[in-house]
Amino acid sequence: MSLYRRRPETINAIKFTRENFDEIITFSEGAATHFEIERTPTGVASCLVANRVGLVYLVEGDYLIRDDNGHFSKMKSCEFEKAYELYQ
Repeated sequence: MSLYRRRPETINAIKFTRENFDEIITFSEGAATHFEIERTPTGVASCLVANRVGLVYLVEGDYLIRDDNGHFSKMKSCEFEKAYELYQ
């Protein structure tokens, strides 16, 4: 059996909240659309981000990640915060 460790890497990412949809639009270079908040007392904010292979569905708390090729993906906050730390 072998052990593996994630290589140190630097990524561009932003955490999606109900207050920062304009920042998500800027970060995604206009690819974010359909911002919604569920109409319930505990309603969750969501949006869609277009990428080359389809749509990325974000819910409040998810991180939107942009790779070096401009491709967008998402990661749940618990996974992101285990894997990455703030660099700058």
